[in-house]
Amino acid sequence: MLISVIWAAGLAIGSLLPGGSALATSVEQFNLFGFGLHLIGYALFATILILTFRYHLRHHHYLVYAVVIAATYGLILELLQMLVPNRDPSVVDAVVNAMGAFITATIYQIKYGRTQVVAQG
Repeated sequence: MLISVIWAAGLAIGSLLPGGSALATSVEQFNLFGFGLHLIGYALFATILILTFRYHLRHHHYLVYAVVIAATYGLILELLQMLVPNRDPSVVDAVVNAMGAFITATIYQIKYGRTQVVAQG
């Protein structure tokens, strides 16, 4: 659970730094990789949430919870960028954030979903 909070804080810091800060400028220089950073960042966030929820919830809805929480968190951070100097929210970034979470849950379901159903039934 703690690792998910730490990862969420890292996503927030990275998303809400003012546009002119040194870290934000260095990330902006790699604009070609911007989508990849969003995709990977939220895929990893969803992975952490899936593993956390799987352990604590012990039912099949944990995949849905992980995707919804990761995607909603990404959307909230994008909207909060309206309040940050030299940062603009992006619908594309929000969609890519959600895609990262969804792809992770899909891969997890394909890889582990069938064995869990067989083991339960």
